[in-house]
Amino acid sequence: MRTAERGRTPFHPPGDAPRVLVPAAAVRGRTRKEGCPVQGNDVLAALPAALDSVAAPLAQPSGGGGSALIQFLPLIAIVALFYFMMIRPQRRRQQKMAEMQRNLMPGNEVMTNTGMFATVIDIDDDGVTLEISPGVNVRMLKQSIGQVVNQPEAAQEPEAPVDGSADGANNK
Repeated sequence: MRTAERGRTPFHPPGDAPRVLVPAAAVRGRTRKEGCPVQGNDVLAALPAALDSVAAPLAQPSGGGGSALIQFLPLIAIVALFYFMMIRPQRRRQQKMAEMQRNLMPGNEVMTNTGMFATVIDIDDDGVTLEISPGVNVRMLKQSIGQVVNQPEAAQEPEAPVDGSADGANNK
């Protein structure tokens, strides 16, 4: 193949010179050559100089003492947002879960973190004994209790009628 002798790759035909991409800053001040797709477009030719004139004042520090605080203000805002969106709600959930585990009482029907429903039989310092079916007891950690499904209902007294009589009949 003759292309290797001439230093060209097979992608460049012998009559065509390889094209090189040149950054806009490197061609500043040069005139456009023939064959350039943006030849005669003065707006595109002046764009790099315009961008430099706009960016130069922004790149220079103002010299004021508050510039360091202004630079760290977005970072401080992101940290505060992260705290209020992620950390604080997680702490509330942990506190609520710890309170629920402290308030467990025998007779509560609970659901474990694995999705098993059981009734609390006995409570120790860090563990509970659960009855998962009649006669089948399992000892688990308190942390494995996901939620209390329902609490045992206290002996409900019949409500007194509104009119004040005990049997609900009008005594005259």
